[in-house]
Amino acid sequence: MTTAKTTTTKAAAQPLNLRQKLAAVAKSLGDVKPDGYNAFHKYKYFSDEQLSGLFRQKFADAGIVLVPNIISEQIESFQTEKGKHSFLTTMRVMWTFYDADSDETIVASTPGQGDDPGDKGSNKAMTGSFKYLLIKMFQIGGEQSDAEADTKTDERHEEKKAARKSDAAKPEQKVENVQKGGRQANASEPQVERVSRLAKELGIGLDGLVRVIKNSLGVDVELPEDDKDKGPFMRSFFENLTADEIGKVAQALETATERAKDV
Repeated sequence: MTTAKTTTTKAAAQPLNLRQKLAAVAKSLGDVKPDGYNAFHKYKYFSDEQLSGLFRQKFADAGIVLVPNIISEQIESFQTEKGKHSFLTTMRVMWTFYDADSDETIVASTPGQGDDPGDKGSNKAMTGSFKYLLIKMFQIGGEQSDAEADTKTDERHEEKKAARKSDAAKPEQKVENVQKGGRQANASEPQVERVSRLAKELGIGLDGLVRVIKNSLGVDVELPEDDKDKGPFMRSFFENLTADEIGKVAQALETATERAKDV
């Protein structure tokens, strides 16, 4: 009697596609807790360092490359509650996940905002968009990233509503140079053009204009590092000044112009 031997060959494991790789990364995370703590507002948060460290090696091991692309950015000047000037950068970033082992990609876009008196608003906005992408895409964070759990914002909203009701009950007072709603009129287009013209006549450049702003308003302005961003940034700054503030800058420039003529 002859017995035939049978050989079983184990099928080679099929490579994971990009969606399966991302699912495997999500599965490997476990329960992730935020490591950052804001002592002033007393809340926990996920730091950029924590999230970058958490995902960098996992993406590398899985053959996943993440590439950002800013698709929109807006910079607005505003005055803080303490009367200082700051800039709010709002951007939307398109994030593309590339599979290093194939041509497969997955694209997502997330918003980000950064508030900074200098030139770091874009960095903060990009970081916020990055953190928002990872937190939501991989469903980490729980209550710490839940907007509905933000009672502080609700409390501030109620305080402002109460303040508005209190102000509405006060007798109306006549105030010059104020728009409806009690806000001082913004700088007009002719005022902005006037400041630009005077600065060009003096030949002081944007750096010199920053010094004039410091002397006339007591405000420190930090220009963006990229030269192409400096002009739009400064124009946005002037457009968000009040008519009185830009008037002071213009007056300082006119005084400097008169002095230059006398020399």
